[in-house]
Amino acid sequence: MPAWTIWYVEAFPPLVALSLVAAWRWGGATELVVAFLYLAATDLQKIFAGVAGIRFVHFEPAVATIDIALLFGLSVLAHRRPRVWIVGSAALQLIGCLAHVAKAIQPAMPALVYEILMGSTGYPLLLLLWVGIAASKRKAARQARTDRGQAARRH
Repeated sequence: MPAWTIWYVEAFPPLVALSLVAAWRWGGATELVVAFLYLAATDLQKIFAGVAGIRFVHFEPAVATIDIALLFGLSVLAHRRPRVWIVGSAALQLIGCLAHVAKAIQPAMPALVYEILMGSTGYPLLLLLWVGIAASKRKAARQARTDRGQAARRH
């Protein structure tokens, strides 16, 4: 594995954990659920991914199942709370799931290609979550200003 991919892979779990903290502190319920889903999927993939060195040489059914479950969760949230960032997240996760389909159809696909296709949506997914957290924080601040203004008018 090229050196840059090690940094790409190793920096991701701490950023997911920080995203959960940010969602808890500044986000709403949807952002918190998405951050928890990302953390659970990241941890489960670390546990169930193949042995280092031979990882992603073959189709990874456990990782594919985790990715599909995450896709399902994001899709349900996107249906119930149709926000641009969550719909985009579900679409990106679908793209990530298609990497598993490609590996299943083309078993000769090199392991690095499979891993990059599968993992290339991780950071964009986090970025969309951060957009959702920022939007939730702005909405809460706007609501607080509106509530203060209405309370001041009543007195």
